[in-house]
Amino acid sequence: MKYLIIFLQISSLLLTPGGCSDGPGQRARFDREIGLASDSGVEIVVRDGNALVDSMENGRLDLWFSAPVQELSFEVDDTAVLEWELTARNATADSVLTVTGDATALVLPSGVATEKRWRLQLAPNSAATMRIAPPDADTVGPFRIAHLSDIQEGMEKIQDFFTRINTDPSIRFVVSAGDITDNGGAVEYDRFRRELTTLRVPFYSTCGNHDVSIGDMIWHLHLGRHSLHFAFKGAAFTLADSANSTIDPFVYAWLDAWLAAARDRWHLFVTHIPPVDPTGVRNGSFSSRREAAKLIAKLIDGAVDLAIYGHIHTHIAYENGGIESHISGGGGGWPMRWDGLDRHFLTIDIDPAAQTHEVRVVKIH
Repeated sequence: MKYLIIFLQISSLLLTPGGCSDGPGQRARFDREIGLASDSGVEIVVRDGNALVDSMENGRLDLWFSAPVQELSFEVDDTAVLEWELTARNATADSVLTVTGDATALVLPSGVATEKRWRLQLAPNSAATMRIAPPDADTVGPFRIAHLSDIQEGMEKIQDFFTRINTDPSIRFVVSAGDITDNGGAVEYDRFRRELTTLRVPFYSTCGNHDVSIGDMIWHLHLGRHSLHFAFKGAAFTLADSANSTIDPFVYAWLDAWLAAARDRWHLFVTHIPPVDPTGVRNGSFSSRREAAKLIAKLIDGAVDLAIYGHIHTHIAYENGGIESHISGGGGGWPMRWDGLDRHFLTIDIDPAAQTHEVRVVKIH
């Protein structure tokens, strides 16, 4: 009996990120700090934490975007460095910067479609707000996005996906349910960000179990928030961290607010683990059926229009509580046997005014 107890204790440590007993809670706490930084007499706050401050030092500010629309607030004291070079990565190619307050911005050239650069001139003892977004970000109208998840050990062939996505000029951005990496290590995240420089649209993602449960739980240092929410062209997008087959209470509190705010909008919900395995044979679902029912009830009450999950390496279309749902884990991880579907991604045509959508499967051979 004592050997069984020891085995269970060791297994518990191995299955929990970094041997920590509160992986989801720790990641939610990380999320609360994303988008805050100060240096050289300048303090910056990114609204909703939807951009990671990669670095801020000696007049250089580098951001990694997790959403297509960003609002940056600057507080400048009387000792501040006043000239800054701002680099925004993972931004839409048509992003423009507008300034409110005592500052100016000059566009600088960049050789990467999703990288935007500006020279900022701030004023001492001042405040300024800068909005970076596509010109039509607030115009309600139809648009197309893509969904791609579970890349994992398929990183060597990720350019097959990016090449195919790049041939479709109507795709505005890609969303993902996670498992970007195989082991959640810094080398993998750095590799992924380098690979993304060939993709002409940004890539916004929540995390999967491979991203946080095997490595050192460093997603937030490379890609920003684990759970996030944003609006674009009249539609709402929520990406929630379920990498440990559960959602943390902090995230549920955010989710309640996000669902309430988007109650009257077309709304896409994305998370890695399906609350319930629709086939009943893969056991790819939440650890608790009671929690699964709780989440589904929240999505129903919040009038979510579409839910997309990853984790299971195939495509399954089904309804869950009346919500159209898709499992799509075709980014390159080992495919499910006998399913007849290997690598794939989804395109989603959204009409926020009509509150309709259409999902298509795109196979990569």
